[in-house]
Amino acid sequence: MLSTMKSKRVKFGLLGLIYGVIFWAWAALGSGGGHYNLPLALATPIGFVFWPVLWIVAADLHSTRSRVAFLVLLACDYASLAYYLLSPDIRSSDAYWYGIAARNESSYVLFPVISIAMYGAGQMFLWRLFIKALHRRNVP
Repeated sequence: MLSTMKSKRVKFGLLGLIYGVIFWAWAALGSGGGHYNLPLALATPIGFVFWPVLWIVAADLHSTRSRVAFLVLLACDYASLAYYLLSPDIRSSDAYWYGIAARNESSYVLFPVISIAMYGAGQMFLWRLFIKALHRRNVP
């Protein structure tokens, strides 16, 4: 039988995998089946591995090592996002595809909005866990 912490890590790992798969499917749908654009960049290129690992680490943020790993993983995620936002090749590709979508379907603008909301919800959940762990550590 799994210990409570191992069970929590398994649950968080599965949640992270589900989050990554949903993000991947959303990105594939939003990008016309594979063009690199905003939802995929937010999920990071290695979302099937990244999100479960991040969520497994977030399951137990009591040790300094796990908190450092959590922050390093989030820094990698934010660096990927910054690369996407600052890369002129990716931005011009997105502008092209969004231009096509704008001429054909006005509701396509909802894709980036929903993508940002999904990403933000995951970030808020993870940061809430981190802050709670810090607070628990500082409470006598």
